[in-house]
Amino acid sequence: MLKSVMTICLFLFVAHTASSGTLEGVTLPDKIEMSGTSLELNGMTIRYAKVLGMNFKVYVGGLYLQKKSKNPNEILSSTTPKRIVMQYVRNAPKKKIKKAWHETFDEQCGSECKSEKKHLKTFETQIQEMDKKDKMILDFIGDKLIVKLEKGKAKSQSEINSKKFANIILKAFVKSKNTKFSKALLGN
Repeated sequence: MLKSVMTICLFLFVAHTASSGTLEGVTLPDKIEMSGTSLELNGMTIRYAKVLGMNFKVYVGGLYLQKKSKNPNEILSSTTPKRIVMQYVRNAPKKKIKKAWHETFDEQCGSECKSEKKHLKTFETQIQEMDKKDKMILDFIGDKLIVKLEKGKAKSQSEINSKKFANIILKAFVKSKNTKFSKALLGN
């Protein structure tokens, strides 16, 4: 009897510590290690694209922080590492992804960020057609943004050394004009 109780307790402990977030069939771990820092899943959301008046699910996004936060200004001003994971739930053409990033950049920044356009061009070099289950990972470390693509077994990575550009991209997630999208990443 004692052995059975201990086995159940051990199972419950392992199940709890190995927990993760799941949305639309995409599972992200609750905790990850990045650059020697432990980050925890702050929230998950779905990005939709409107085509001919209909909404289509494009990717599931997750925000990882060192300490959970519902405050976008706190997240943007924090110097701790952060990660955004986008796992695609459908195929997305390169041209449409680029267009979406341009629109996002303009929404978040406008004309005041002309000096950051060169970084947007560097960012675009990483953009490829994304297939279902492919991932784009954005790591915010210090003054740089590290862009990683995982397409099946193929992986690529580039760095953009601009704190301002990194914050423009991060702001697109935590202060999106689509407040439902941002609120979900903020754990609301």
